[in-house]
Amino acid sequence: MGGLSVKRLFMTGFGALACACFTVTADVLAQTVAIAGDPLELFSRMMPVFTHPRCANCHGAVDPHAESGPLEDSHSGGIVPAGGTCADSGCHTQTDDSHEETRWKTASPFHNFNGKTPKQLCDMQSEVADHLNTLRRDGYFMHLNTDFLIDLAFVGQSGGASNSADPPRMGKDKFLKAARAWLDLGAKCGRWTGIITQTETFASNYSFGGPEPHATTTVNESAKRVVTINREFGKTRADIEMSGHYVMTMTLRDLGPNTPCTTTMTSYNDWSNAGSSSRGPRPASVRFDIAEDGAYLIHFTGGGDETTHADERGTVVDGCAGLLGPPDPSSIDVEWPPWQFNIRCPLPSTGPLALRRDLGESLDCEVFDAERYPRLKGKLTRVIVDHSMAFDSQSWLTSGPIGISRSDTGEQLPVKVVTEWDFVLVE
Repeated sequence: MGGLSVKRLFMTGFGALACACFTVTADVLAQTVAIAGDPLELFSRMMPVFTHPRCANCHGAVDPHAESGPLEDSHSGGIVPAGGTCADSGCHTQTDDSHEETRWKTASPFHNFNGKTPKQLCDMQSEVADHLNTLRRDGYFMHLNTDFLIDLAFVGQSGGASNSADPPRMGKDKFLKAARAWLDLGAKCGRWTGIITQTETFASNYSFGGPEPHATTTVNESAKRVVTINREFGKTRADIEMSGHYVMTMTLRDLGPNTPCTTTMTSYNDWSNAGSSSRGPRPASVRFDIAEDGAYLIHFTGGGDETTHADERGTVVDGCAGLLGPPDPSSIDVEWPPWQFNIRCPLPSTGPLALRRDLGESLDCEVFDAERYPRLKGKLTRVIVDHSMAFDSQSWLTSGPIGISRSDTGEQLPVKVVTEWDFVLVE
């Protein structure tokens, strides 16, 4: 029995494979990504500019018109004379009050940035973006890109005379890139909320001769693993249910000069892997990458190692008086790296990621469109028949403890993987 022990297959046949299958290479993830994250996360990348003193100064931090002085922060210039302008005070000399576009002025109370949280500022700017984009196509982005006073702030000028405060650490180009990503996602302030369900199933029933002379071996095995991933309020929880069963029966016939006899040895193996992949040194995560054309990638990573428990036992029916006894029962726990996989919409038409429709593979999804279809929803069916997907694994079972390769030839048996997802933006 030692040579055919499932535990031995478990320890030797899949240990090296696991390392390869859990690796996501840079080539797999390489693509032109315009958007990566929740809308609120994207907006938050602009916060170093919105909260910078040079911006907050004119957006609610001080009131240069108040004779009592500044509202909150110090104002390095003087009070504007009654009926005068900022230029008349002798401070903001780089502005030209004869033109509306270059006239120095404080923002309206609605545009008060001072003391606002990222969510409050995002909600405010979302309304502004809707308004400006209604007046003019891409009006909000054009405002950020061409406004004279915004440019002064980026070069470290408070309108002219004073340049004591450093300019924002985030340069204008990086700021505009962040703004473009936020706008392309619809200029909203919510988070992706939804669910992924990945179900893997595997079953086989086969026989072969050997390994001993006059021996026949029969294998029956099955496994099912379901990972349910819930993402809400920016937090991800992954719950795992997996069970596997393996029964291998070897029948030995003694055809010697004595009376023919038969001995049957059966090995039973059961695996289980249940719990939450959210527990671990890092939280489980779901990342969203959306390209400029609406194609997207959803990447899931578990929070910690998984532990699979295996029990092995055996029986012997010895009809040859060989005094064979059943093997001792045993148990083993094996840890596996955090499970991770990718969802892509669409898939390439050629190459290792392309669908193999002859095997029944299919994909049903629509690319992201902030106006027409602001949702990420779909269903992918894969049939893993070899290890060619190891660089972008869709199946935990192909790298886990279940014996998904034939015991006689080593040929991999198919694993069916069905992945469904549905995410919406929730404010």
